[in-house]
Amino acid sequence: MRYFAATVKVGRRNRREGASFYGLLTIVAHSHPGAEMGEDMRQDGLALVRSDIINRIDALAAQRGHLSLARTCEEVDGIRHVARTYGLEAVEQLASILGSALALDGHGPVVLSYLDLIRDAASCADTGPNVRAAYVASLSLRMGA
Repeated sequence: MRYFAATVKVGRRNRREGASFYGLLTIVAHSHPGAEMGEDMRQDGLALVRSDIINRIDALAAQRGHLSLARTCEEVDGIRHVARTYGLEAVEQLASILGSALALDGHGPVVLSYLDLIRDAASCADTGPNVRAAYVASLSLRMGA
């Protein structure tokens, strides 16, 4: 399998010259010498995704009590969607469970416990069904179910 990175350039003409906008798109492919480079790029991308999820969780925790229930549910669903898109199964499952808990109970003191566990799952380098099961079990123990 070959891995490629792309350099993208978008040009824009000055409005004073008469044209309102035009797009010039140039893509230059660079091949990398081996799969290791591709794996590094994938890990760097996942690190950015994990960081974004953690930032979203921190912002949600900081605004807890100031957001409406609907807005909180939207934020949690956004976290779930990003996790699903990038294969972070444990984060996706925990966000889904939190969404269900919000729908049943609304805002409550357990929201921070959920957010802490989701933050831990987002920080975990391992993924897959076993990791998801471990985090769901941890949630069950925290909630006393």
